[in-house]
Amino acid sequence: PDDGCICTETNYPYKCICPKEPESLIKIPTDRCPCIDNDLRDQCKPVEEDPKPSEEEPDIDDYPEFVGDETNTKKVENDDKEKDPETNAFKNKINDAINDQDDERTSLDILVVPNEIYEEKPIQISDGQQYIIEPDNINNEYPVLRCQESDERGQPTPIYEPLVGISGTGSMEIKAFVIQHFQQSTLQPLLYIKGDGSLLLNNVSLSGDQYEKQSTGEITTSSGSEKTTPYIHSAGKLVVLDNVVIEPSQFKGCNAILLNGFSGQVKNQFKAQDSQFQVLNNIKDSLSFLEAQYFNVVIKSSSFLGKDKNTVNANKVITNAVTKETCEWSSSSINIVDSTTFFDGVIFTNLGDGALRIGNKGLVTLKDSVSFYGNNPIDTNGNKKSIARNIICQGVPGGLAQLLANTSQFKEASGEVSKNKWILADKDYCLISGSLNNEKTLLFTPEIQSITAKGNKDKTGIDIELKGKSLFKCGKLFLLVSLKTQSAKNDEITSKEYPLEDVAQTWDDEETVSASILEDDLVKKGAKLSVSVRTETKDGSHQDADIIGGGKNTADVEGFGKGGLTTTVLIIIIVVVVVVVLVLVIVLIIVCVYCMHKRSKAENDESNYQAAGSSNAIESNNWDNAEQPKKKEHSSKHHHKHGKKSSKKHKKEKEMGIQKENKW
Repeated sequence: PDDGCICTETNYPYKCICPKEPESLIKIPTDRCPCIDNDLRDQCKPVEEDPKPSEEEPDIDDYPEFVGDETNTKKVENDDKEKDPETNAFKNKINDAINDQDDERTSLDILVVPNEIYEEKPIQISDGQQYIIEPDNINNEYPVLRCQESDERGQPTPIYEPLVGISGTGSMEIKAFVIQHFQQSTLQPLLYIKGDGSLLLNNVSLSGDQYEKQSTGEITTSSGSEKTTPYIHSAGKLVVLDNVVIEPSQFKGCNAILLNGFSGQVKNQFKAQDSQFQVLNNIKDSLSFLEAQYFNVVIKSSSFLGKDKNTVNANKVITNAVTKETCEWSSSSINIVDSTTFFDGVIFTNLGDGALRIGNKGLVTLKDSVSFYGNNPIDTNGNKKSIARNIICQGVPGGLAQLLANTSQFKEASGEVSKNKWILADKDYCLISGSLNNEKTLLFTPEIQSITAKGNKDKTGIDIELKGKSLFKCGKLFLLVSLKTQSAKNDEITSKEYPLEDVAQTWDDEETVSASILEDDLVKKGAKLSVSVRTETKDGSHQDADIIGGGKNTADVEGFGKGGLTTTVLIIIIVVVVVVVLVLVIVLIIVCVYCMHKRSKAENDESNYQAAGSSNAIESNNWDNAEQPKKKEHSSKHHHKHGKKSSKKHKKEKEMGIQKENKW
């Protein structure tokens, strides 16, 4: 053209003219020709958004309808003479009914006698076949279906095929039966579905125990062996469980139910209702009880119930130190990968190894009727821990794990809604919707009632006391110490966080914690400090911990000033003061005694002197009277009496002086 050349897939110079037809734009870079409507280039195709978990139940195909009537019913006749004399079991009765050469029907309702054990070689249901196996009358004495694991001589025979294998468009319904798992090690699942095959279990128990028919007619059980293959392995179109009980068994290196579809397909489906899945806890080397990959899964009005196994360690180590406890886990009872799963009216309880795990491109919807509670692991003493394990939500780059759930589904054993959700959520590869997304913390929510902080007795640091609820040792709690004033220099720190586990001194429960922080570059005597409690949120940031009504989560540090005396110094000062006071008192007493003694002696000497003086005066008077002429008789008598009185008086004073001296 006159106005320039046209861009082609092999020639697209600068400012070339872009064609208007989408087909002509193929292989032309978008920096030369921008995208247009219906552009076929990969760079111009609309980006497909990842599917989201839906509130609506996924569509699950109905099980192929088949009703037994007189035209398609076959009753198995038993003759006691046909029983195996060792096991009292009938052999291959069901296989014989299916493979009867004289019966060309491919759809049969096979009726068996209840309260009997049927040992069968592998039952194969192939393309176009449809069978029902059920007792001819339904009562509480269910028949038992199990694999024939020994030959006619009673010798064990290897197991190379599943007990029931369904392929093509084949389908099978097993109704009102007990299906016994293999009692020997094998690589084969008990029930296997592939292709477009379908399996319906109706009012069935799957058991790992060993069943025996007694001569009295009673069927008894004994503990079975460790299982190395699943009860159900489905790579087929549909599995339906209706009123099914899966009894607890010890699985090693395998799942109890394995749903393994194919990438890019949506035809693989699993539905369970009114069923109970009993999960044995604390099993080493075990995988999830139920694992789904490339499946649509619907589970309604059912329960996953953990059964505890004794794990008491006789060689347990007892320590008084504050030990860090891991609150993370990787195991689960249900593992969802690249599958859409819908739970309605389901209870997850007592699952100590974890309840639910959502992995790469897993979509999980939990309706409000779903409940998680009591999923606490067991410690080495056989006691339940306070922490719990509900959900792991952990995708991968390019494959988000998504969960639609509400907060009300996570409860205490009492039925009250719990603030602790016990969810491990990857902040980068887990997407949560519903009211659960409004929670700031998904693992647990600590609540603080009170906090005190003061200098320790030796003034070498500060002691902190915490009281509250849900104070778990999970590495999510921190003490933030801050300067109260902004007078710090530019090169000085003003706050510092301490992981609570690193500074805790006593932490015996989830309600009280004692911690101690020694002096460092922030905690210094004389600094005005405050201490607060912080917790890690779902996005990895730290925020102030919640407060129980009327409580507080911040406290000023008291008794940590520079002028303060240490306890040791105070004790020394008190002892010195007491000693000095005692010495002064003793000296004072000695001085007082000495003074009183000296005064008493002086008084005694004075009394003696006065007595001696009186005696001399009397003698002098007597001498004078002898020289002078006698006076009147009455006058002489008077003076004589007076001398006697004076002598008696001096004598009495002398005796009193002596008594005083003796007294002192």
